[in-house]
Amino acid sequence: MSRAILSAALALLAAAGPALAAPPAAFVSGNWRVDSEFDRMTDKTRCLVKLEVHQASPTGVFAMLVTPGAVPPYVSVVVKPSILFVTIRVDRNPALSCKGPEFCNFSPADSAAIIRELGSASEVLLQVATAPTICDFTKNSRGYRECLTKIREWGFSAPVEQPSRRTAPRS
Repeated sequence: MSRAILSAALALLAAAGPALAAPPAAFVSGNWRVDSEFDRMTDKTRCLVKLEVHQASPTGVFAMLVTPGAVPPYVSVVVKPSILFVTIRVDRNPALSCKGPEFCNFSPADSAAIIRELGSASEVLLQVATAPTICDFTKNSRGYRECLTKIREWGFSAPVEQPSRRTAPRS
């Protein structure tokens, strides 16, 4: 390929924006990590925010996966060993739960609520039930907001931090 054609192709690729460009490097803040991956089905690059927690024993590990810019957004929890259920509570908002066998995918409405709440939260509480144990984790959500900032710096869509609109059910 001639140098002029290669230069023109690179210029067109750069002008196409982040959807066609090579994914940026990963970013880590605390226990939170953001990675980008190219989706060949949609020809777009999407960002995935992960909260990975290793239990004290070598057999227990789980990751909470969040796609803040996806439509619809989703939150999933993947666990080894197999999962029975997961409960997520962001600050003092009502807890949301889902059941697995290998992973839990929260509904689009619950995922949107979790993502919205994480944008202004101070902590996220997770309860993960596997066949042998139930584990409770409390993690600072500052790293999540820093990941959102990095996603925006890379030129991708990410929700703007907003206070939660959900309220606790009345008794």
